[in-house]
Amino acid sequence: MDSYNRLAKSSVIFAIGNIGSKLIYILLVPLYTYYLSTAQYGTVDLIITTLSLLIPIFTFSIFDAVLRFSLDNSFDRKLILAQGLTITIIGFLISLLMYPIFIWVFPFEQYLIYLYILLFFQSINNTLLQFARAIGK
Repeated sequence: MDSYNRLAKSSVIFAIGNIGSKLIYILLVPLYTYYLSTAQYGTVDLIITTLSLLIPIFTFSIFDAVLRFSLDNSFDRKLILAQGLTITIIGFLISLLMYPIFIWVFPFEQYLIYLYILLFFQSINNTLLQFARAIGK
């Protein structure tokens, strides 16, 4: 019965975190639209949408593997985290090689540096979040 209580508690915490992040987004949208023009807000939205498409491609969705294998006690968690971060960084370096293509494809070339900054930090963040979730933090 203890495992069911733990599952219920974890599910509630996960739901609160998920709903909380969406509530923050809903509360920030009026702020964004007040200070940004329609074109600027569209550019921000396009960058964020592009980022959500690129992260799984260039990180090879390694954060899902970090979660899966960190939950299994038969694997070395430190090694899993190190390999996950290494693959994430390699994917980011591959994305840097794609810079000339990105300039040609994406309509926001003056903001491409911000896309790369967000790509790097969100990729690292996703890997660390999944590892923290796997070890129960």
